[in-house]
Amino acid sequence: MTDISNLHVSDNSILFKFDQVVTTEGLFREEKVGMIEIVRSVDASVKSSRWVTVLKVGPGIIDKGVVVGAKVLIEQLQWSRAIKLDDGTSVWKTDETKILGVGEEE
Repeated sequence: MTDISNLHVSDNSILFKFDQVVTTEGLFREEKVGMIEIVRSVDASVKSSRWVTVLKVGPGIIDKGVVVGAKVLIEQLQWSRAIKLDDGTSVWKTDETKILGVGEEE
């Protein structure tokens, strides 16, 4: 992944990547069989909270569990559009108030 250290993250925001694969159409892939991607309806795909991995944390984040590498659950549809990096990968942004929970470390 492209170095994101030069990307600015506002006070209570985080940059993250989804733990689930996102298709080129912006839907969440439920499974893949060979070359076929199986997704639920558009409605079901976007109306679920999603687990993500934190990539960068703003300076005003209060929850001490929200750190780079943490797994957090984001409220449904409470993230930005994809931010495309130079290498073609995507990251997203949300703010701390949209985090429903922090996963335990494995």
